[in-house]
Amino acid sequence: SVSGSGISINLSHTSVTIPALTTIYTTGTASVSGMSVSWSSSNSKVATVQNGYIYGVAPGTATITASAGDAKATCKVTVTAASPVKSVYSDPNVVLAGKSVNLMAITDTAREAVKFVVNTGGSEKSYTVKTYTSENVSASNGLAANKTRVWKQSATFSNPGTYKVKVYSQQNGKMSSEYKEMTVFVVSTMSGTSSESRRISDEMLEIISEMEGYSAGVYPDTLAYNIPTLGYGYVLSKGEIFYNNLTKREAWALLCNAINTRSYTSEVNRFIANNDLLANQSQFDSMVSFSYNVGAGYWNNSSAAFDLRGIILNAVQPPKIASGSSVGAKTTASAAVYKSASDTSGKVTTLSKGTSVSVLATKYLKDTGEMWYQVKTSSGAKGWARGAYISFNNASSLTHDLKYTDAIAFGTEMLAWHKAGGVCLPGLLYRRLAEAKVYSFANYDEAHMSSSNYRHNTYGYHYPSCLAQYER
Repeated sequence: SVSGSGISINLSHTSVTIPALTTIYTTGTASVSGMSVSWSSSNSKVATVQNGYIYGVAPGTATITASAGDAKATCKVTVTAASPVKSVYSDPNVVLAGKSVNLMAITDTAREAVKFVVNTGGSEKSYTVKTYTSENVSASNGLAANKTRVWKQSATFSNPGTYKVKVYSQQNGKMSSEYKEMTVFVVSTMSGTSSESRRISDEMLEIISEMEGYSAGVYPDTLAYNIPTLGYGYVLSKGEIFYNNLTKREAWALLCNAINTRSYTSEVNRFIANNDLLANQSQFDSMVSFSYNVGAGYWNNSSAAFDLRGIILNAVQPPKIASGSSVGAKTTASAAVYKSASDTSGKVTTLSKGTSVSVLATKYLKDTGEMWYQVKTSSGAKGWARGAYISFNNASSLTHDLKYTDAIAFGTEMLAWHKAGGVCLPGLLYRRLAEAKVYSFANYDEAHMSSSNYRHNTYGYHYPSCLAQYER
């Protein structure tokens, strides 16, 4: 930083190198609180700048200057040649073995052809594509117009697995040596349950894109401390190099790749594998959607309070309990005990967290997705409590099948995650409602915002008192 009149400017970067057509997120802060910083470029034919976002126009060098009062600070920018491929993804995101998948690539308009090289494990197959469709976004809000070419190649994979695909492009008759890599995730089936790694389905990706909304250019998310956000809810990190003013297809590719390669997916897969959980596609989809909105750090951080995790971990295939016998257990959260397996049957007592109980019988209500245990306390009180709040002492020997996640407890706890910046938001309430419907009932139809039942409490979850007026 350089001082002037007692003012100084702190830049996050003093030297950057970026490919042409990309933007890098930098910041500049004046030492005087609240003082604005203005930006300029020494050569707008090489690089432009707006609010710290430096855009590479064409190869060359330029100096970006940040000013506040008499103070100035500079950042040297080196712009290299544009990358041969801007983005890649598979369509669909999860592919069934033996079924066709589209390998997708997006480039700038200087490219004449694209080559997909598929590694099938020991051998490679190459496809060269010379036809494309054009997709463009007009210049707006100081952002340069974005013109793209979209390339598509159909392929089929016979066996389940994760396949690497390298994507090159041709310019002036020469194929690039540089490439962009993608992976194609192939499964034998999307039905059934397992502890195996998964990827989010296209239908859940579509639901997320609807919930997030599309923005071609970067904007400050006012509900999340003005974090720079792009496309379909993609959060930018300081110093990140990215494409701005995205087409909808580019935004979709960014969404797919972010969810597939970042912790949103890996942490959910790790949670399922580490706890030997049997999960289906809809349960996985719901958890990944939650991760993309709230963060993935809760799933495997046992030191952080996270009641959803406890509710899921308590989901087990109920043991067979002979008449007149019982199985030891304890509560993992406060649990209400009722006269029968119903919230409306009258409350017997409320058990505090950590209370030891004997489980006398179990009852799974398939239609409503409720898991009830008949319990008896040391004092002799007897009644029915939700299995979501009770862990068997021999839980490690039981089958942890998420089918038996108590739907009401899960959905009710989901709805508690409705705040952003400390403010209760109906929009987040409805998002959690949608994710709960997908988790317990695979009800993707009502999770779409276009559904007439999107805001309808179809399954009778308990709404938080602060937003009770929004229950329908």
